[in-house]
Amino acid sequence: MNCLKLSAVNKEISILAFTLAAVMLCAGSFGGGCSRAPEDPAWFQSTTTGEALPADQLRLAINRTESVFDLQRMKREYILRGGVDRAVIAELDRRREEILTEQPELGSPGPKVDLLAFDYLRVGPGRYRAEYLFRARQPLPADLRISIYGGVLPEDIDSLSPAMREAGRRSEVWAHRPVPSADQWEVGEYIYISHHLQGADIPYSIALKLYQDEAPGSEDWDWVYLGWRRGDSGSSLLDRINRAVDIFELYRLEGDCWSCPIAQEAFEKRSARLLEKITAPGKISEEAELRAFDYRKIGENRYRVDYLFCLARPLEYDCAIYLYGKVDEAHLDLLSEARRRDTEVWGFHPFPRTHHWPAGRCVLISHGIDAQPIPYNMSTSFWDPGNRRRHGERISLGWRADPGHRDPE
Repeated sequence: MNCLKLSAVNKEISILAFTLAAVMLCAGSFGGGCSRAPEDPAWFQSTTTGEALPADQLRLAINRTESVFDLQRMKREYILRGGVDRAVIAELDRRREEILTEQPELGSPGPKVDLLAFDYLRVGPGRYRAEYLFRARQPLPADLRISIYGGVLPEDIDSLSPAMREAGRRSEVWAHRPVPSADQWEVGEYIYISHHLQGADIPYSIALKLYQDEAPGSEDWDWVYLGWRRGDSGSSLLDRINRAVDIFELYRLEGDCWSCPIAQEAFEKRSARLLEKITAPGKISEEAELRAFDYRKIGENRYRVDYLFCLARPLEYDCAIYLYGKVDEAHLDLLSEARRRDTEVWGFHPFPRTHHWPAGRCVLISHGIDAQPIPYNMSTSFWDPGNRRRHGERISLGWRADPGHRDPE
């Protein structure tokens, strides 16, 4: 098994009583696990006899698995079917640790718990599965909930749920109670959570936050940014990676690649080739470099700006992003009332907010603005509203015209 094939053991069972019942029913059937009908074998059983496979074949199956979530399901099925061989369980745990060391560190949503892995997969039309692997550092409250925020492209606003559109939001929000509940998470143990949700067939910029029913604004919980995701996997994901025509399209697949080493390798190769063709605008602050920028039309007098920031260390400030567009004298009458002499000014807070951007990674920010179909000589900077001053440098982006080309004709 690998991340380009869905595991045949995609069963999501989390109630301890079922586990105990299965063990009691199957215990003693055989050393590796209880017998089953050959026509319906578990991953660790022979397809002809239903008996447990030899140890070398079990190790091969485990080491070919490249998803920590597939491994968790394999371990769960093994235990549910009465598997008692500690060597098999140890090999599953060893492979899980090996994979986790190869994946990007996601961060901690709070001082009491770590998020070790996350995945977002399409399972049907408009249906997706969110998977989490947590590890508790301390006992957790029973009222802990999981919320996922999915920022969308400006041209995809109409794909948000009616409630989000009516509220004027630029992101989808999903919230649910984990099963098992957080007060049942044993300290130091890995906790696998799976939840189905409804979404659109569009890319989402996803961030996770935990919260409590009794204390929804508690500062004990922080954001974890999980990258742009579409829910693609397998050959579909690899095809999108290889067909990406620019760095921004590619980075909207980045999060989908984290749980699949094959896709991650393809992503890194493709991004290296695309970045070679780009002249980076430059260092915008001591913490961040603006690696790429784009400006393109998405509707009448409506444009999307894309920023790819790469962070050397965390940004401590909750900065806004300001974009400036200087025009020539022939177009002064097209400037808005918010202009500054001969320059249009756009300002916005990005999603996710700058002080939640992860150090050592790149963050793709996309935002919609209203503009005229005229050339702008653009520049950009961070603005720290708390201290009412620019943070870092104002860097040039060159002339940008209606189609998004660097130089107007």
